[in-house]
Amino acid sequence: MRARRDVQVERLLGGARYFGSTPGEDGDFRRAPRFFLIAEMNELLGDERSTYETFRQLDAMYPAQAQSCAHVALDATVAMRDFALAQRYCRDPLESLDTVNVNARELPLFPPSRQPPQLSGNLIGLVRDVRIGMAILRGRGEDAEADKLAETMLTGLESAELRDLARRELDTPGTIVRVVVEHQMAEEDRERAL
Repeated sequence: MRARRDVQVERLLGGARYFGSTPGEDGDFRRAPRFFLIAEMNELLGDERSTYETFRQLDAMYPAQAQSCAHVALDATVAMRDFALAQRYCRDPLESLDTVNVNARELPLFPPSRQPPQLSGNLIGLVRDVRIGMAILRGRGEDAEADKLAETMLTGLESAELRDLARRELDTPGTIVRVVVEHQMAEEDRERAL
């Protein structure tokens, strides 16, 4: 798989932005960004460094393209402690806070069977953005600002249930997915028992 990944990296840096094509809903074909494929391969390989290095080179050669896929590369960039590069591409960590609050008034945290858990997805995105923002701040020695960012998110969440989940997600990434899946499985068990 490493050899195949390396071929994809070479093609990407050679200017081939997209990989293959996939059918869209209306039958037309859409191309997938090659960087996303490379990042997925690196995730399977456990190779964050390669995702970071590829992104760093993409930033140097094709900054507009790097901008369009930065959200996929930020975790690896922070993990490699390149806080300056991560800062350049990091959006406002609290940008989606209002959206989460609005959705919390309209959507259930645990939707009925076969409906996507949109609210929990929004919350996961918000916490991820805040976690990345905190890591960048801590990496620059701004620990008090990092703590303030977390506190601003937590106090800004209107729902006590979402606040609790966000706090737990900050402490243990993956908590929200686990809680939602456990709830969905319990609901499916109840439905089967009827």
